[in-house]
Amino acid sequence: KPHTGGLRMASSVNSPALLAAACVIGKDCASVNKAFYICKKNNSDPEACLSQGSDVTTCAHEVVQTLSSPPLADAYMAYQKCISKNHGELYKCSKMKEAMLALMN
Repeated sequence: KPHTGGLRMASSVNSPALLAAACVIGKDCASVNKAFYICKKNNSDPEACLSQGSDVTTCAHEVVQTLSSPPLADAYMAYQKCISKNHGELYKCSKMKEAMLALMN
């Protein structure tokens, strides 16, 4: 059993779900991702940045939860299905991405 340093692991999310959420995660989680990156850059101890890593996981999980709830759920699922059907070739799903993002504005 892997050591998680007391972190509560988020529910599993498949690759198309993460790819569909990536553009939102990148924007909404930028500050926690930067803090984690800076911590890792300045520390060779793998346990030094557990708190920042937990913040990254929590932020990404919250984004996925938001996208999975109304009114975004249908557009998010359509985008995921397109990504899966097209083997991760995101450019083939740009209309679904735009539709999902339009609901967020």
